Amino acid sequence: MKFNKFLLAIILSSIFSITFSQEIEIYPDKIKKSEIRKNKKALDSYNKEIRITDSISKIYYERGRTKGKLGDFTGAKEDFSRAIKVDSTNANYYIRRGIAKEFLGEYESAINDYLIASKIDPSHIDVYYGLGNCYLRLKDYPNAIINYTKQLEIIPKDYASYINRGVCYYNLGQFHKVIFNMNQAIKIKPDEKLIYYHLANTYRGLEKFDKVIENINKAIKIDSKKGEYYYIRAQARLTLKMNKKANNDFKKASKLGYIN
Repeated sequence: MKFNKFLLAIILSSIFSITFSQEIEIYPDKIKKSEIRKNKKALDSYNKEIRITDSISKIYYERGRTKGKLGDFTGAKEDFSRAIKVDSTNANYYIRRGIAKEFLGEYESAINDYLIASKIDPSHIDVYYGLGNCYLRLKDYPNAIINYTKQLEIIPKDYASYINRGVCYYNLGQFHKVIFNMNQAIKIKPDEKLIYYHLANTYRGLEKFDKVIENINKAIKIDSKKGEYYYIRAQARLTLKMNKKANNDFKKASKLGYIN
């Protein structure tokens, strides 16, 4: 499967799961209105406090976090930059600015912030995951693998790093390493649909179509509204001469809005 389609399904395990310091859900499809109100109220409070006091690096940092939660990543980046200007020794400030830059697509600049943070605090729990994500986005798979591996040394149960490291191996054509990483992720989070999606694509690359069906069935069990899953199963069933079932899956995929 082409990289752009395969990568699109990440992440955010990639990018959403552990970014903004594990405060955003892996599938932030809907933000609760109460949460938005709470963050807007916090933002007003930080704005007032900044006008009153001049001991502001921490306030800028907290206001940047709040802006990030509200989706204002440009504003978040600006506030983290202000915090860094006041205190350039805090790794969290660079990490948060790096995360904001990730959301803005400024991956090379984000890498620079993460590298600075890694020098300040080499064992920080967010540094190497962020670096891995940026290198993955830039299609620098070897460096992404190195950093996801470092992340797993710090947090052995970081299932998102196993998933994303597996994606890197997929794009390098090392399918057996993909399977290993996805199986490790299953041990940690067996209800994560992306794991089975990636396994299905990997087995398709290995032409093991029974395994494709087995894994995409698991993804469908978790999320039955994803049209692409039915399309993948349809292709596998068609290859195995299961024409009637394949046609039903093609129809289901189309009904759910997936058109290849």
